[in-house]
Amino acid sequence: MPPKKKVKPEEEHVHNPGVAALLNFLIWGTGYIYNRRRVAFGVGMIIVEIFLLPVFFLRLGMFMAFPFIVYPFAFLILALLLAYDGYKEAVRVKG
Repeated sequence: MPPKKKVKPEEEHVHNPGVAALLNFLIWGTGYIYNRRRVAFGVGMIIVEIFLLPVFFLRLGMFMAFPFIVYPFAFLILALLLAYDGYKEAVRVKG
């Protein structure tokens, strides 16, 4: 009987790429935490989102040089990029 392979704690978690992408799209950084990779970056992204959402929803952005009409597109593009990155990270961890 071959010796039992030791499994690292991060390899015990089954990483679903779709879940990681959805989590990263909805709440920035949670896909990284779900993947158990780049956790500090994921926590940082959550903190950044917490500070940016009031700017977006309370229209505080109108006082900045960046035009307010660009914010929804910027948020969407960033969320899509983070979702793609979370997906690729989960595929890399899984594979």
